[in-house]
Amino acid sequence: MSLKKRIFGVVFSICLLCIGVSIFARGPVVAQDTDANGAKIRSLMEERRAVLQHRVEATQEMTNDARGNPLDVIAARSDLLDAELAMASNKEQRIDVLQRKLENAKQYEAFMEEQLQRASGDLPDALRATARRLQTEIDLLKEAGIARPMFFVRSLFTVTIFDFLTQPFFNAQHDSTRIS
Repeated sequence: MSLKKRIFGVVFSICLLCIGVSIFARGPVVAQDTDANGAKIRSLMEERRAVLQHRVEATQEMTNDARGNPLDVIAARSDLLDAELAMASNKEQRIDVLQRKLENAKQYEAFMEEQLQRASGDLPDALRATARRLQTEIDLLKEAGIARPMFFVRSLFTVTIFDFLTQPFFNAQHDSTRIS
């Protein structure tokens, strides 16, 4: 291998390593209200959350009076939790909201399974409820940091550096076994 190729390999590997370190050091990107509309957006988000909270209370009250459907309460609560998740500003808040979303998804799943057992529900709706619960569990695990993204990039750096360091060794073996 020529000296130029070796130098290029070293520089390329160092660049890839720097990119990888910068990606991993940055951590999760959290939206911040840095523009002039940030305060207005935050105010609208708070107003939306208040309206959705009132909707949950109203649907709960109707259900308690036997005028509403329990599924409407679960749907209203789901919308409220989505709004709260959008407003969460740190990891702990997002995990808390996702845990409550998971409990709500479990209630939805149980309700749909009960409807299926009574023959007043159908299988696609029950499966959709299970899929929603599973997605919420996945989101919670990702937020908690259990699932590690960017595996491919990490593997790419490892392979690139490994290839660079072992290239002369493998080339020497390959050259010695070549038939002329």
